[in-house]
Amino acid sequence: MNISQLAFRFRPVVYLALFVAVVFGFSNYFNLPAREDPKITIREALVSTAYPGLSAEEVEEKITKPLEVSIREVGEVEKVRSTSMRGRSLIHVEIRDEFFDLDQ
Repeated sequence: MNISQLAFRFRPVVYLALFVAVVFGFSNYFNLPAREDPKITIREALVSTAYPGLSAEEVEEKITKPLEVSIREVGEVEKVRSTSMRGRSLIHVEIRDEFFDLDQ
């Protein structure tokens, strides 16, 4: 016996289940909270520093490494990625998902 034969045989049960699902769907559609612009917490920061005239190695040694050490001391930090190039340093900082009240 397949599903269609069972559904045909027990039509009142199928109609009742369908009716309950439709009523439940309409109820939730009108009662569940919805926002046009939901609050989104961004858990990533970009630290950009510029020091024109330094080579990439000097930027890494004098700027990027000390900043990474200081950033890693913050308790909420999950991951730190950095890029050092001639005269510039970029550090990507990611915060753990369990923190919601984050200041700028």
